[in-house]
Amino acid sequence: MLDLSNIFTLGNKWLYDALLKEKQPVLPNDYQLEILYTQDQFENDGPGKALSQLVEYIRLLDFPEFFIHIHTNNKNINQELAQLGSEINVVNIDGDFIRTEKIYDSICVLPWIHFYINPQGQVGSCCEFNEQHEIGNLNKDQLVDIPNNANFKKIRQQMIENKRPSICSGCWTAEDNNIQSMRQSMNKQFKHYLPLIKETKTDGTFDNFQLRYLDFRASNVCNLMCRMCGGQFSSKIAQEEKELYGNQHYVELKLTSDQISKTLNYIEQNIEHLDQIYFAGGEPLIMSEHYQILDLLLKHNKTDILITYNTNLTRLTYKSTNVIDYWRQFKNIYVGASIDLIGPQADYWRSGTEYNVIEENYNAIKAYVNFNIASTLHMANIFNLPQLQQHWITKFKLTPSQFNISILKYPKNQSLQVLPSQFKTKASIAVQGHIGWLETISGSESLVKQWHDVLQYMNSSDESHLLGEFFRLNDDKDRSRNQSFENVFPEFKELRSHA
Repeated sequence: MLDLSNIFTLGNKWLYDALLKEKQPVLPNDYQLEILYTQDQFENDGPGKALSQLVEYIRLLDFPEFFIHIHTNNKNINQELAQLGSEINVVNIDGDFIRTEKIYDSICVLPWIHFYINPQGQVGSCCEFNEQHEIGNLNKDQLVDIPNNANFKKIRQQMIENKRPSICSGCWTAEDNNIQSMRQSMNKQFKHYLPLIKETKTDGTFDNFQLRYLDFRASNVCNLMCRMCGGQFSSKIAQEEKELYGNQHYVELKLTSDQISKTLNYIEQNIEHLDQIYFAGGEPLIMSEHYQILDLLLKHNKTDILITYNTNLTRLTYKSTNVIDYWRQFKNIYVGASIDLIGPQADYWRSGTEYNVIEENYNAIKAYVNFNIASTLHMANIFNLPQLQQHWITKFKLTPSQFNISILKYPKNQSLQVLPSQFKTKASIAVQGHIGWLETISGSESLVKQWHDVLQYMNSSDESHLLGEFFRLNDDKDRSRNQSFENVFPEFKELRSHA
């Protein structure tokens, strides 16, 4: 019998390997995989960590659930399996289930000041929210009712009780890996609003909600096909996924005209309270709604509002409009350019990119915006990103403070932790060399710390068992785009042999 509690001492790879060993091309009808489940770690009212990881790996390996019998004394097992969408067979056993719960600093200012709206009509607590736990949906809810609906109140209640809401799983994963999370970053940026939390009732009701910070994405329109992205955030990838897998779920993904109109009206009604708007995508600079919101801000003379962007910086025009003509009229424009690689590797990973155009566009906008490079770090650019940073610091005189690294955690099969040990060793040497170079430059402390966090995250877990999943999915894209991973990334020419 496989004891699931071993995951806490032997790690996730032990569980994956154990399940893989049991999986056969054809299983006899009387086969049963017996799993003992007598303890787990919990962060909220959702399923435990071990059970969640079990279900995730079962699906990844396409292991039929009806062959699995979980022996447990967890009285909530059926409810937790239902939350995970699993139909694993349950065998009840005697004894006391060991339920470990931790007390956390889980307060995040955003549920008191912020909405995130995605192209599916889901309303979340921020752009990194777990979509299985939306707080509202434009298909059935009015925005004005969401600040104190049952879902939003529950999030606030759990936070003030030092629990971790399931909707915020992205931040908890980051913090558990010693990576600064969005929660921590937002608490620093909006620390002047943290006292509002004291006005919250014990059931999570907050009567003084005002929209201070907005992230609104009306469609998935995008001109690129980034390897770590999906159809939900790229119209071009959505079309590719339709052609490769018959998945039409995100094709022509866009809010209805009525939903857009009502959202714009809500923004205008709250415009006097707005401190900041964040535009991302898809690609925001080719979205009509982006310009409609800028028009609203100009109409109400909100030219001093903080406007932040995450853009691929490959396009500055939309139809006959040049975004610079708008930016000239605002005082606080911050552009975070999603640039992860330099040269031909940039076009491979963010397909559709012409790298030289990015540099040309930077020269065109630098007089009108505050600029930084926001890079997503993954297994494929661990050797390239240091070169990119050194190039921009040397050629364009950017300071180290103008770089920010976001360590990719999902999809897991593209994370740094997927690299086999010998590649991690080479990457560590390259990163340490880059850190040494940065330390010769004044003001590099923050970026140096980010690189140390990269090393800590990369080496904190062995997820190399997911390497085969990376090549399976990446090869599909290579065939569709007529590209070759090994040709563009010769530093990884031996990587496939480890899958």
